[in-house]
Amino acid sequence: MAVRYRTTQQRPTAYRHSGRAWLIYLYSLPFLFAALSYLLAGNTGRFGLTLAIFLTMLLAARLIGQGIRNRREFMQRTFAVKKSPPLIALGSLVLAVAVFLAAWLVAGDGVLTAIGFSAAAAIGVWLWYGLDPVRPRGADNVEPEVQNILAASERRIEAIEKARDAIRQAELRQRLDRISRKARDVLALLAENPERIRQSRRFLSTYLEGTENIVRKYARTHKKITNQELESNFREVLTSIEDTFNRQYEKLLSSDVFDLDVDIEVLDTLMKKQGLG
Repeated sequence: MAVRYRTTQQRPTAYRHSGRAWLIYLYSLPFLFAALSYLLAGNTGRFGLTLAIFLTMLLAARLIGQGIRNRREFMQRTFAVKKSPPLIALGSLVLAVAVFLAAWLVAGDGVLTAIGFSAAAAIGVWLWYGLDPVRPRGADNVEPEVQNILAASERRIEAIEKARDAIRQAELRQRLDRISRKARDVLALLAENPERIRQSRRFLSTYLEGTENIVRKYARTHKKITNQELESNFREVLTSIEDTFNRQYEKLLSSDVFDLDVDIEVLDTLMKKQGLG
C-alpha cells in the first residue's frame, strides 16, 4: 500500500535550468541594440516600437523565470494544496505578442507569417521550459479524511514559511527551514503509512498549530521592537520545537507511540513565560 510521495520522480526539462529564462533575455538583446540605433538615427517612432518590444520580452522572461521557481518549489512539496498562477503560460503568451509585433511591424513580415513566428515562440517556451503544474499534489490513494488532515498540515507549514520570510535573523530563518523540512518529512511518512495518522493527530493539530502561531507572532513583533531577550526566548522555543519534530519523526519510523502531552505543556509554558503565546 505504501506509495512514495517524495520528490524522486523524473523532473521535467526545466529543472535543469536556473530560475531565470536566460534564453529569452538573450533573445531580447538585438531589439535593445536596434532601439539604440533608431534613437541615434533620430527615428523616434521606430525607437519607441523596438523599445516596447524589448521591454515586453523582458516581462515575458521575468514571468517565465518566476513560473519555473514556483514550479520547482511546488514539486518539492509532498502536499501542495495551493497552486501558483500559471506564470509560464502567461509569459509564453506575452512573448508570443512581442514576437508577433517584431515580425509584423519591425521585420515587415505578413500577418500570417508573424502569427506563425509567435506560435513557434510560445511552443518553444513550453518545450524547453515545460508547463505550469495543473493540479494540487497529494496522497491520492488515501481516504478523504486523511487527505484533509495532511492538507491542513501543509497549509500550516506554508504559513510558517511565509512568516519565516519576514524574519531578518539568518540563524532563526535557518532553524525554521529545518523545522519546515522535518515537518514535511513527517507528512511524507504519514502519506506512506496513513494508519499512523491517529498516532500523530495531536502533533499535527496542536503542536504544528502552536508552532505556526509562535512564528507568526514573532515575525510581527520583531519588526516593531529590537529586543535581544525576545530573540533569545524565540531561539529557545525553536530549539524545543525542532527537537520535538525530530523525535516525532524518529518515533514514527520506529512505529512507537509518541505521547506529546508533556511537550505540549512545555510549549505552552514557554509561550506564556516568554510573551510569545
